[in-house]
Amino acid sequence: MPTFNLAKAAESDDSDADRTVIQIFTECLELETITENEAAKRIDEYHRPAETSDEEDEPNIWLIWGAFLRASFMIPHDHPAQDKLIQILLELQDLPSRRVEYGEFGEVEFWTELPVFRFYMIEVWSSVGPFNKYMGRERTEEETTEASREWRNFISFSARLWEAEVINCFNHSVYALRDTLEADEDDYGLELKWRVAAASEWIVHCGDMILEIIRDNDFVHARTPAKGSLYDGKGKTEMYRWEFWKRRFEEVSGQLEGDFKTLALDCADRMQKLSESLE
Repeated sequence: MPTFNLAKAAESDDSDADRTVIQIFTECLELETITENEAAKRIDEYHRPAETSDEEDEPNIWLIWGAFLRASFMIPHDHPAQDKLIQILLELQDLPSRRVEYGEFGEVEFWTELPVFRFYMIEVWSSVGPFNKYMGRERTEEETTEASREWRNFISFSARLWEAEVINCFNHSVYALRDTLEADEDDYGLELKWRVAAASEWIVHCGDMILEIIRDNDFVHARTPAKGSLYDGKGKTEMYRWEFWKRRFEEVSGQLEGDFKTLALDCADRMQKLSESLE
């Protein structure tokens, strides 16, 4: 089983909130000395004093969500701790609810609504890329591989969020599949093998949910994200796009080797089985 070190997750942020929540994650996910429910209660206890303190002393909820984000980059995509990280969110939602006035968002419910989490993730998806921490300088080959692997970890976390019905990620799943299968390259400059690896997380965890939405919107002008330059289905229905993706996984497997090649073929096979389940 791959190992991970959550201490690295706090290196990019020296806030007390980040360090506190990362320490809770370390105890739950690495050391396994507390349960997911206990971790959620610890996060709640840490945030609760803010209700009676000055705003500037508040453990900012954005920083707490940021700790989840940084942890997701560090945990390998296939490690059970990924599911446990999601479970901490679900345990937070199940804590006794309370309504709190929260700045521009007005009155929000802790923690049932996972306040501003959806807005936070939308901001992340629109602004964070795999190589952000290397902006302004050249990356070594080792750094590129590490960042690409961490990006897959984050996408796996995102897919699990949808799988657990925490947040709907349909558009983001389509963006990943489009950039991998409908374009020569993506906006980030990821190698094809890593684009396939990241896109596979959506198929593995949410393939049935993606297909369900596509099936229910199977018409030419469905409101799904724009198509890529390689897409040959102009004027066709959304179900054609699903079949196109399946075919492209098979095609790009010929450009890959080893585990990445197997991964692409496994995605095509899963998509085929999902399609057959509709018949």
